[in-house]
Amino acid sequence: MPPKGKAGTTPHKRAHGEAPTPKRKPITKENKPDVADEDAAFPRGGADMLTKQERQEIEAQARAELEREELEGGGSAAGPKRKKQKKGQEEDGVDLEGSFLKSSAVAGKVPQYVELLKFKKLVVGMRMWGMVLEVTPKGLQISLPDGLRGTVALEEACDLLHKKPKDGAGAQHAPLTSLFSVGQFVRCAVVGLQQGKGQGGRGGKMVELSCRLRRVIAPGTLDRSTLVPGVALPSEVKAELDHGWTLSFGHKGFEGFLPRAQHQAAFGEGATLAVGQLQEVVVQSAPDARGVVSVSTHPGAVADALTSEGAGLSLESLLPGALVNARVRRVQGDGLLVTFLTFFHGTVDPFHLHLPGRSSTKPGEAGTTKGFTEGMKLKARILYVNPTSKEVGLSLLPHLIDMTLPSPVPLMGQVFENARVLRVDNGLGVMLELPQEGSDSCKGYCHISNLSDERLPKLDAVYKVGNAVRCRVIGFNLMDGLAHMSARKAVVEQQVLSYNDVVPGMTISGKLYSVDDPLGLWVSVAKNVRALVPALHLPDASSAQKARAKFKVDQNVTGRVLAVDPAAKKMSITLKPGLLTSKLPPIVSLDQAVPGVKTHAVVTGVKDDKGVFLSFYGNVTSLAPTAELGLPTGAVPSAYFHPGQVVRARVTSLDSLGRPRCSLKAGKGAPGAEAAAPANGAAAHGRALQVGDVVDSAVVKAVVEAGAAATAGTQPRGGALLLDIPSAPGVPARLDLRGHLSDHPAAEAVLRPLLAKQGAQLGPLVVLERLEGSGGAAGTLILSRKPSLVKAAAAGMLPRNFEEVK
Repeated sequence: MPPKGKAGTTPHKRAHGEAPTPKRKPITKENKPDVADEDAAFPRGGADMLTKQERQEIEAQARAELEREELEGGGSAAGPKRKKQKKGQEEDGVDLEGSFLKSSAVAGKVPQYVELLKFKKLVVGMRMWGMVLEVTPKGLQISLPDGLRGTVALEEACDLLHKKPKDGAGAQHAPLTSLFSVGQFVRCAVVGLQQGKGQGGRGGKMVELSCRLRRVIAPGTLDRSTLVPGVALPSEVKAELDHGWTLSFGHKGFEGFLPRAQHQAAFGEGATLAVGQLQEVVVQSAPDARGVVSVSTHPGAVADALTSEGAGLSLESLLPGALVNARVRRVQGDGLLVTFLTFFHGTVDPFHLHLPGRSSTKPGEAGTTKGFTEGMKLKARILYVNPTSKEVGLSLLPHLIDMTLPSPVPLMGQVFENARVLRVDNGLGVMLELPQEGSDSCKGYCHISNLSDERLPKLDAVYKVGNAVRCRVIGFNLMDGLAHMSARKAVVEQQVLSYNDVVPGMTISGKLYSVDDPLGLWVSVAKNVRALVPALHLPDASSAQKARAKFKVDQNVTGRVLAVDPAAKKMSITLKPGLLTSKLPPIVSLDQAVPGVKTHAVVTGVKDDKGVFLSFYGNVTSLAPTAELGLPTGAVPSAYFHPGQVVRARVTSLDSLGRPRCSLKAGKGAPGAEAAAPANGAAAHGRALQVGDVVDSAVVKAVVEAGAAATAGTQPRGGALLLDIPSAPGVPARLDLRGHLSDHPAAEAVLRPLLAKQGAQLGPLVVLERLEGSGGAAGTLILSRKPSLVKAAAAGMLPRNFEEVK
């Protein structure tokens, strides 16, 4: 009789062509290997002290035992007979999951320790669960587990968009912004892995994903035995009917039907779906004769749909995002080893640990295995399925179990002065608690590369659990429920972190990383934030080659933002000195382009028969007609203006489309103004000051009391101050004491004894009027110190004549 194995089974007969089993030594009491003890030890990659022949013997015995169990269970690991045996396992005390885990561990199919999901572990064909982080017209940004991020190209967003470009009807589908939304859960597949150099020569890694159901759902895994009531799966809206929508599951043979009334009952009256939109559904009824199943989109039903054993269940049919009942089999120092659905095992890494009923922000316990015990039953979500290595990752995080957004979420760029250290991972980073006023605290993670500008060889020597850290939010990982943090001083104090932090007209600094592009210069403002300096906005636009010669790569520059589009991740800035040093308020939108506003603009074009075309900030443009250029009689605009020139403009009116019309007559350097300038002397200085101009300072020359004869014109009520203006020597000026010292009468009473004396200095002041005529008061400037008027004049909001009031 052949020798028996450990479990009392007879080794199976060798098939034809199979290598003969090596002759083994007799197993005695002294050298008999104890498989149970070896499995309990669960070594982390160390030697097991067994010879190669002994290991082969143990593996053969375990495989024979597994084959016997499968034959006794009816041949199919997930068939009806196996279910029947599962019902009796509690009565007989037989743990099928435990037995299968032990046999798999002996065969080397069970991971020896828990690893984080890293880029190097990804393979093409891997199925993953993610959350939409950003939607752009060209594609999607997907948040993946363990801090990874992937991109979905337009044609890989759904099966509809993959087909459209081929038949030339790509413009007929709905935009991505109507098909996807930020925070939406999606099941996707890895279709490409790129590793190269990013902006500025930095190493870049790109995970290319596809949300097409044809790639996510494996062929042949959908049949009548799997499409049973209660099963949750992804679908794509195929067509809209009168009473609902038909849905596709990515493969031919079966379709879904979603009643309109049922969908609107879950999402509100008027709720609709767009063709091509991905939708999570739960099967309500078995397929009919045509292969159509009725489905529901109720969020509660989708989130609670539990995956159970069924015929045909395999690793290929496991979908990421599926909710399963799991049991803890090993509590490792770096995570959990669990089993689920009887014959599957997976891991839960530290970033996805959560013990129900325990605070996730308690120092020393956040993201640890404390409190978990072997045999504990938990609900978990499948994060990824690797068909190559047969690895399955799961999560216990509450927001993933409930399929909701993590809450609360801090603001992008928010600075936390006293973030508390919850966990220290040497060589990786630290987990932080971020206190939020008026709400529960949230969690963030600071990678070792963002902790300090200097190299930190051992983190636990610098950071202790419970210590406070000053840090800033630089990004988010919705899947992990964490905010990406940085404690580097330069980042914490940085002005711009994303395109959303930028507004037209603001001043920003950056570093040049390209000076050869014909479009202009490229500036790196922050990580993943870049800006273009158009050739027209170089310091010397008349000679682009000469202007480029002044710049080189890695040179620091400062400019003002011309326009920004956060959705398209585009930004342009100007390096024009005239715009950088301008004290006039910039026009950044059409709402600010009201008649009377004075500002600086850039000439973008000149036409002698029309005038000068101008551009402001925020893509606002204008035209200054030839009659409003202040040119001498017979002069042409092209002789005085050129593209790239900075001019001072005043908005005079708006056209029928709301676009501003401007005048350059009062602008500095306007040819007509210079030609019409009077001779030297007091009159010249007086005419240089226009109504609405702001005078920086003036000195009280004399005080005219109320009731006394005024030397500078008619007698003012309440008295007046006669002033000397340093910037306009010899020009008579007067300030009425009543109503023009301050905006408030109470403040005026306090200021009058302080300012109404000879030699007192006042400023800033605004010119309200210039007296005309031939008397002694002719040419006198009437000034005001009222802060409201001064502020309005500085903003160019004061009308200069009655025409501007209309």
